[in-house]
Amino acid sequence: MKKLFGQIDLTKGNIAKNLVLFALPFFISYFLNSLYSAIDLIFIGQFSDTYNIAAVSSGTTIMFAINSVIAGLATGGTVVIGQYFGAKNKDINVVTKNLVIYMAIVAISLLVIMLGLFFFIPKWMQLDEGALRISRMYLFILVLGIPLYTGYTTVSAILRGLGNSFAPFIFFSLAVVTNIGLDALFVIVLKQGAVGAAFATLIGQAVGLISSLVYLFLKKLPYKVSFRNLKMDRSIIREIVKCGLPIAIQDGLVIISFAIILAAVSVRGVNYTSAVGVTDRVTSFGFVPLSAIGSAVSTATAQNMGAGNVNNAKKYMLWGLLVCIISGGIIGILCQVIPEQLASIFAGGNIEARDIAVPYIRSTSLDIFVCTLVFPINAIFIGSGKTIFAMSQNLGVTFAVRVPVALVLAVVLNASMYVVGLAYAISTVFSLIACIIYYFMRRWENTKTLSVNIVEEEKA
Repeated sequence: MKKLFGQIDLTKGNIAKNLVLFALPFFISYFLNSLYSAIDLIFIGQFSDTYNIAAVSSGTTIMFAINSVIAGLATGGTVVIGQYFGAKNKDINVVTKNLVIYMAIVAISLLVIMLGLFFFIPKWMQLDEGALRISRMYLFILVLGIPLYTGYTTVSAILRGLGNSFAPFIFFSLAVVTNIGLDALFVIVLKQGAVGAAFATLIGQAVGLISSLVYLFLKKLPYKVSFRNLKMDRSIIREIVKCGLPIAIQDGLVIISFAIILAAVSVRGVNYTSAVGVTDRVTSFGFVPLSAIGSAVSTATAQNMGAGNVNNAKKYMLWGLLVCIISGGIIGILCQVIPEQLASIFAGGNIEARDIAVPYIRSTSLDIFVCTLVFPINAIFIGSGKTIFAMSQNLGVTFAVRVPVALVLAVVLNASMYVVGLAYAISTVFSLIACIIYYFMRRWENTKTLSVNIVEEEKA
């Protein structure tokens, strides 16, 4: 139990046990994160109208892209801190300080950019006039939460790099519980629709940030970090950016690709916009165990590559594959067997949107089966610092295959929603092929370890 609630050195001990213990809080955190994105739509779907559903569907898609960029950049810090931790490098405190400064700049920059764009984005997404005003208000309020989300995501990134995945789970838990309670108040009792749901999310994010800061105040990091000298270390920032920026670009653009497909489908009417939103929320839960295992394998790889133990990294990936195939397979099967019941959770009384979503869920969820293989393999590349390849193959298949195929099917051929959804799985097959080839090329193994430098310093 001590390992579950505390820090785990992933370079030592039983690999299968370490992976499960470290991934479990990750799993719950990602589940809560998906729930966090879905809560607004659940309440709006059950207690509001189609225009509010469409507004939330589009707004959450955009903010999910922004949050993915933030999380991707923070992951760069997790990887670098994990490598320094595995190598027992005494400069880990400098990495932490630079990550905090770097993420603060990111938060301010994204806030300014989105404040300049929030008014125009709903129009670009081809939203119905009835949903346009609501979507703008919803998006504006969520944009204000960017610094809050960045704050506790940064703290979580630091702790995960040190082998502590439980504390970030606590932060997410408090944020989600707050969001659920306030959604009930604002949407059901006060009848504030999408705007009320946005305020619930904003306050939930504030609780997440406050809880993360309280944790740091009470527990403290295992090393001292001083912010007296705010000068950034270019070499460390370069390491963080090198690992995190490709992930951020990849995650952000992939979500934007979903928004492009949403815009293409939205021309068919507001019920189609709502149906895509419903489908995204349903299938997002299928990626929860895959993302959890992927993040755990990435961190384990970072620590082991820092310690110079490539074989351990491979073993973590193989165990990750096994867990992903089992857990992802179960959820994928549920999407095939009971899509109507799953869609009803988010669509509420909107029968037409639910009926449109059902075949779309069946086809897009096929992507989950392929991703059970892609996520663990790609994770070992991220953990070893080969994030440029991880980004390149993902964006390549997304914009060379998924988006063009989906647009041709949806716009040119006016195909059924089931056929449009097949574009997801088709593109991921190409991603799997690229990952397998790169893995056996073994270039990801050529990571300069930090432990050698330390040993030489100690000898000197």
